[in-house]
Amino acid sequence: MFKNFLIISFAILIIIIGFILFFPFESFIKKQIEKAFESKILIKELKISFHKISAKDVYIKSQNEHVFSKVKEIELKPYFFALFKKRLDIKSIYLVKPSVTLVRTKKNIWLIPDFFSKNSSQNQSIEFKLKSLGAQDGTFLLKDEIKNLKIELFNINLLIKSTDSIFKSGQGVITASAKFKDGGELLLSSEGDFNTKTFKGIFTLKNLNILTIKPFLKGNAQIKKGILSLNSNFILNNNYIKAPCQLTVKELEVEPRGVLMGVMAPVLIKLIEKRGEIVLNFNVWGPSNNLQTDFEESLKRKISEELGMKVFSPFQNLTKPFQSIIKKY
Repeated sequence: MFKNFLIISFAILIIIIGFILFFPFESFIKKQIEKAFESKILIKELKISFHKISAKDVYIKSQNEHVFSKVKEIELKPYFFALFKKRLDIKSIYLVKPSVTLVRTKKNIWLIPDFFSKNSSQNQSIEFKLKSLGAQDGTFLLKDEIKNLKIELFNINLLIKSTDSIFKSGQGVITASAKFKDGGELLLSSEGDFNTKTFKGIFTLKNLNILTIKPFLKGNAQIKKGILSLNSNFILNNNYIKAPCQLTVKELEVEPRGVLMGVMAPVLIKLIEKRGEIVLNFNVWGPSNNLQTDFEESLKRKISEELGMKVFSPFQNLTKPFQSIIKKY
């Protein structure tokens, strides 16, 4: 990782010299980047000017020549002269039509480029700063050959922006949006402080086809169809999340036997029949790696209010994150 960082830094210095000598170094730089990453990164075209570097048709490969990611165009705007102060300052990186294909094979191998998982214990001698990272019209495909799972997102747009350096310091914003191929939309809007890792924002899922997340829902009830929406005004404080949520489920059709999300299927059917939809308020909180929820208690209370039924089983005290409603992936 550190070696690659030095190679890229050296490449930028060569670019500056190239400006001085009026000599085209694009081809040389492209070959050096591909060599540094052992041909796992391929660049069809590289253009360099005093204000920006642009690369077209960039491919990132993993094992077995699997194309992990490809980008139609990358535009990078660096502050070249910051290198003389031992800083790699980048004003912005913008990706046009990026795509990522994440695959787990039947042999339980995730096809991810090796350099993403390599750790370096060496300290960087050059400070790295990035003020803005954006993406337009991206796509994402998750394909799990073990679980027979396939989730596709398209029209992905992303903006992460800081007054100083994203993920490190400064005030900033994070916005994202995407659409699911099988129906539904994801929206995220937040603002806060990258230094203290304190953010507040809104997360929304609109009209998601519930069959898209069926493999993640705990229970053996057979779901035929359903539309799910979720809205949360969340607060993130140094990796601790507080997120009151409102869930709405419409057009739910479930076989009248089995359990879904800790509830007997016939009970869910009665809720739908009474109101035409299920609207549930619940909370999510805790460290991001150990989230807790009162979803079960909220659903039990909803059943009691709407149907006059007291549910004791299969509800259990919640001791693990999403223990009764979400499968561990």
